[in-house]
Order: sequence, then C-alpha cells, then structure tokens
Amino acid sequence: MRISELAERSGVPATTLRFYETIGLVSADRTSAGYRDYDASAVDRLHVITEAKRLGLTLDDIGGLLATWTSGSCATTKADLRPRLTARLLDAQLETATLIARGGAVQVMLAHLDTLPDSDEACGPDCVLPSRPEPVIACSLTGSPRPDRTLVARGDSGILGSTGVLREQRVAVGEIDRPRSQHSYGDGHDPPSQRH
Repeated sequence: MRISELAERSGVPATTLRFYETIGLVSADRTSAGYRDYDASAVDRLHVITEAKRLGLTLDDIGGLLATWTSGSCATTKADLRPRLTARLLDAQLETATLIARGGAVQVMLAHLDTLPDSDEACGPDCVLPSRPEPVIACSLTGSPRPDRTLVARGDSGILGSTGVLREQRVAVGEIDRPRSQHSYGDGHDPPSQRH
C-alpha cells in the first residue's frame, strides 16, 4: 500500500511514517516509480508503536520490543515488555509524587500571601517567598531500606487524605517522624523532540 493509504489506516501522519522509516521502526519496498510500498503487516506494527508510545516507552525501547515481537514467541515478547513497562511505571510514580509536592508547596505559599499585611513599604524576597527546603522524593528500585533519604508521604487515605490535603512528612525506615510543620498540602512529557 502507498504511504497515504497506510497513514489513513493507521492514523499516523505520513511525515511520521517517513521518520519511523529513517530510524528503522518501519520499512517499505519501492515501486518501479520510486514510491514507498508497505505490506499489510505495517498496520499492526504501527499499532504496537503507537500504543508503546502512549505508555511512555522510548523509541529505543520500541525498537527493541519490535525486534522481539517480530522474531520471538509470545512468552519472549512478554518477558521483553515487562521490565520496560515497570521502568516507565516507576518514572510515572516519581513524576506524580513530584508534581503533588510542588502543588502543595504552591498552596502553602498562597496561604502565606494571605498572612502578609498590605503595606506600602518595600518588601524583601524572603517576605513574599520565604525559603523552604525542597521536598526530596526518594525511591528504591529494589524496595530496600534507604534511611538516608526522605520523601513526601501520602496521607492516611492515600494520595489525598480525607480532608483533601497532604502533609509533608519525613520518612525513615521503621518510623515516621512528626511533620516538620502544620502546613497543609493540596492537590497540585514534552516528550523528546525525536518522538513523533
């Protein structure tokens, strides 16, 4: 099939199909007139690429997965895909925790603004935006204890507590310290340019 037909059937723009061809994710024969000619399997291949990108896999990940998928069994494809997805899940969880912490910090600063007097005098930087330690998001790929790290802990009712706020807590292995402050925390991929 011609590139225009493949683009219509797959929902992938022709410009992206040409890019995928340059990096080896898809391939095409050439007609005698020099036009690209794709076989029917290209539609399935593009489905795999599109879904893998939606799940956050990199182009390198997708290339490796396609190589296994086209030459291996279902079992080997599953074994190849699982660690790639696990890595993306850890990335997503870390990004989520970071965004929640940032949103909480913004809410604290908004509350701080409400406490400032409406004065005509000059205001220093620490008056408007007082320094606060950045929360450190810690993770361990193995789940092993890391007592030297801190993270933003979830409330008793999950990501958001029953009151809809988060509390910043220091977490150590085997114990949870008391919150350093009583501030309430609220609810808060450009992708690489090569992703098309």
